[in-house]
Amino acid sequence: MNDTKQWQRGFTLLSMVIVLFIISLLLTATIIAGEKQRRQLTINTTLQLIVQHYEQTYHRAVAEGSNYYVIFGKDRVRYYKRGVSPQYMVDEIILPDILTVDRSHRIPIRAATGHVDPKTITLFAAPSRYYLTFQLGGQYEISTD
Repeated sequence: MNDTKQWQRGFTLLSMVIVLFIISLLLTATIIAGEKQRRQLTINTTLQLIVQHYEQTYHRAVAEGSNYYVIFGKDRVRYYKRGVSPQYMVDEIILPDILTVDRSHRIPIRAATGHVDPKTITLFAAPSRYYLTFQLGGQYEISTD
């Protein structure tokens, strides 16, 4: 009789396995959610960095009276003064692996008027697409599908 009561007070192997399985599921869900948030933060930070550098380049072009270009490549964004040779590069942003540009783009910023040709750049971060639209007068807009 005493042996039976001692056996009932402890945990069975099956109950321990079930508890460990539930804990592992919760940890996996937490890790996946954290990874998605980190990924989205990386994308948002990169887009804001591109826009910040674009604004600086735009204001620099107007203040100096020099033509600048913002060039989007597959894996980087470069900011040039007067030409497109490396000696005129004033800034560069390396895109993270999760974000790629649909194709190369060149956005001229004309110094005399601060005119920018309207253009939409599509950046891919599977499964989403982000659209960075440059408008007249140095304005921009970020949207997603």
